[in-house]
Amino acid sequence: MKTRLPQIKRYLLWVFSSFLLLWFLLSLSIGSSTNSWKEFFAGQLDLGRMLAGHPFSWLLSNVPLLLFLSFRAVWRLYQQRGIQMVLKRLALVVLLPLMLGIAGWKYADWYTQERDYTYEWDHSIENESGSALQRYKKDGKIRGVHYFGSRRFNGDILTPITKNNIEWVVLVPYSYQEDYDSPDLRVSRGTRNGESRVNRYVEFIDKAKKLNLQVMMKPHIWMGSPSGGKWRSDIEMADEAAWKAWQASYREYILQYAKFSEEQGLPFFCIGAELHMVVKKQPEFWRELIKEVRTVYSGKLTYGANWYQEYEDVTFWDDLDYIGIQAYFPLTKNENPSVDELVKGWKPHVKKIEAMSKRYNKPVLFTEIGYKSSCDAAIEPWAWASSLGGLYEKVSTETQANCYEAFFKVFWKEEWFAGALFWEWKGYDGSQNSRQSINFTPYNKPAANVMAKWFGRLGKAVK
Repeated sequence: MKTRLPQIKRYLLWVFSSFLLLWFLLSLSIGSSTNSWKEFFAGQLDLGRMLAGHPFSWLLSNVPLLLFLSFRAVWRLYQQRGIQMVLKRLALVVLLPLMLGIAGWKYADWYTQERDYTYEWDHSIENESGSALQRYKKDGKIRGVHYFGSRRFNGDILTPITKNNIEWVVLVPYSYQEDYDSPDLRVSRGTRNGESRVNRYVEFIDKAKKLNLQVMMKPHIWMGSPSGGKWRSDIEMADEAAWKAWQASYREYILQYAKFSEEQGLPFFCIGAELHMVVKKQPEFWRELIKEVRTVYSGKLTYGANWYQEYEDVTFWDDLDYIGIQAYFPLTKNENPSVDELVKGWKPHVKKIEAMSKRYNKPVLFTEIGYKSSCDAAIEPWAWASSLGGLYEKVSTETQANCYEAFFKVFWKEEWFAGALFWEWKGYDGSQNSRQSINFTPYNKPAANVMAKWFGRLGKAVK
């Protein structure tokens, strides 16, 4: 044990030093827009906590030591056996596994790609005017997407949005909550390139308005590493004091963006999304919050309730202008479903949604809906692709397009239906290669053309 102790100390010193180096390099790359040393150190502390709690950062911290040990072993082998033995070992230990890895990756890439679907793109339905045509003023239906762009918003990236007859763009400012029972929210005001988040939003809104696009703010809570598999829908505090602290923190967060929306002249604001337990156990908090928001914001209000039980548990729809639903309803148990199968899958859900609209005499807006371009997209539409999904999940832009087509066939004709905000439009993912990804974005996929077709039509006017 005594002989191993120095080795353990050296190992810990290597890892700790590498961790500090990683922290320093990330700090430089992220930058800071803070004006005081206090804010700077607070930001560094948050970054350090994030790194310390992420297993991948500790894995990276072992890389310098592994490289050092590898170079040392190669050098010793060279001294003892010569260059020929070094080359043999490198071929066996490095080149052979590398070649096998590349071959495996190429096979996985071939296996997952879509080969049996050809979509005939209809360019005649696209809007080539370079400006949104504002059809919502005629039928009251909101035609929107959640937009996630590059580090700097670019007006040229917005042009494909208007081209596909999209008229509304949703921006999602995140706040950070450590765990489901943590009473504090943290709102980042900096960005990686040193600009403030608000300044970037102002820049984006200015560009969007020049294209006649409407912008909506839709704040979300992002959790760090929630325990027990919980997420923001499970937020629940331990006692009344913790509830009051959480409510105060959330109220400040929402009012900040409600005031910003008013200053920017935005016509629509969402007061939250997918907070089922808070909705169920703190209904009066929401009524009070809505009253406060209306004192600083004059536009329309909604809330994005999760499709699973939550939208039926909300008791304050009468205080809002729209019933908002995050509409990830399961539609089938089969992969590669047809449009007819998906339309049939919507039927039991439509009855409940329409009943809710009639009960409160409010139009329904799908504050979020979307589908991956994968074979199983309609089975669990809410499920994100895993980080290794590209190695084994088969791409199916046909399934994604069918899901879009079925949605429009079912809802676009309904007078109580006020439109949809699709998740998600990635402004930086418009290359030809994006057609062979399984992510949610319809950009450059057949689903975008389906969207352009239906968004280009006037639906039944919303009552």
